[in-house]
Amino acid sequence: MNAELKRLHSPDIFNLESYHPEDPRKFVFLLQLLAAIRDFLSECSGENWSEIAQKVSRLGNWEFDGYRM
Repeated sequence: MNAELKRLHSPDIFNLESYHPEDPRKFVFLLQLLAAIRDFLSECSGENWSEIAQKVSRLGNWEFDGYRM
C-alpha cells in the first residue's frame, strides 16, 4: 500500500508556492495534506457507484476507528 500526495492546501494562504513569511523565524499557518492510498483505491470496484462508494467509505471508518471526543 502506498500513499500519494495529491495536494497541499492552506485556508490561511492563497498561494503557498509564493508565500514568504514576514519573519521566517516565527510564523504559523494551517497546512492540510491531501493524500490517497493508491493500492486500496485501485482495488475498489463494483457493479455500480453505490457499491464502490461503500467500499471506499471503509477507509474513512478505519481511519477514525477508536476516535473519541
